[in-house]
Amino acid sequence: VPMKGGNRIVNNLHSNGYKGQIYPVNPNYNEEDELCGFKFNKSVLDIEGEVDLAIFYVNNRIVTNILKDCVKKGIKAAIIQSAGFEEVGVEGLKLRDEIAAITENFSKLHIIGPNCMGISRFDGDYDDKKGGFFTGQFTLTNYKRGNVAIITQSGFLNGGIAPLIFRQYPNLGFRYIVSIGNKMDLGENEFLEYILKDDTVNVIAIYLESFKDPRKFISLCRKAKQLPKKTIILVKGGKTSQGMKAASSHTGALAEDERLIDAIIKQAGVIQANNFFEMFQFLRTFSMMYKSGKKFPIKGNIALVVGSGGMGTIMGDVAMKYGLNFPEFGEN
Repeated sequence: VPMKGGNRIVNNLHSNGYKGQIYPVNPNYNEEDELCGFKFNKSVLDIEGEVDLAIFYVNNRIVTNILKDCVKKGIKAAIIQSAGFEEVGVEGLKLRDEIAAITENFSKLHIIGPNCMGISRFDGDYDDKKGGFFTGQFTLTNYKRGNVAIITQSGFLNGGIAPLIFRQYPNLGFRYIVSIGNKMDLGENEFLEYILKDDTVNVIAIYLESFKDPRKFISLCRKAKQLPKKTIILVKGGKTSQGMKAASSHTGALAEDERLIDAIIKQAGVIQANNFFEMFQFLRTFSMMYKSGKKFPIKGNIALVVGSGGMGTIMGDVAMKYGLNFPEFGEN
């Protein structure tokens, strides 16, 4: 069905130049049926070739049975986009435990998700037909590769809002957008560690509702601080009682000692944004600064030239909030 997520995922992979083999699996279709020129299989075990990655877009109740077939098939990785796990309570927790058992605590098969929108990897500008690797459900028709990466617990940044972001920020090019969802297995640390090794990425934005391993995360942030061309911007959700309640129902996140973590993260050189709007302003600013090739200001000393007293007052407050300084002018 054209408007369904599974169809869109296959279309995105195919239309953007993915060169590997794609095997659609759906027991309701016959072998002569096709999607984007690829014949359907009734089960994972019916696939004749080797499979590197399984992408799940199915009801949560049948995930475990399909996952058993994936392990039998020797598939080493899966993106589970299905929701209905830790975030829904006891039944979801049972499913999580079943998945851990099936994969032998993820030693047989690594998982991104569940409750996520997968990965977008931008290999080239759309006009160049170089494409990339896209497992999101939005129709990808206009994008630009650049020096920005996003790791997000919320799927919407690699979902329906992505085309809006591309339109709103046409000069802001992306290299990766990774939706990690409930991070049952792989989470922010694994992807941050990978992205830090990519010299084409200068600015990394991260949205989290919980930390899987705070010590590891802070260690990676400190490592990024020592690298010459890396900046990390963090938006942390679930800071208020209502936010924590929403985070728990969204991705099953648990609350942490926010004040302690905030202080340590600041020491590690991470810039914290209050919301997504701020995050994208930071992304655009730092992306442009890196592209310009100019040296970054080290001491944070700035001067304001404004035509409005009120604007100057607000800008001064904001600048001080983010640790910038206003040195006194000399007579000359």
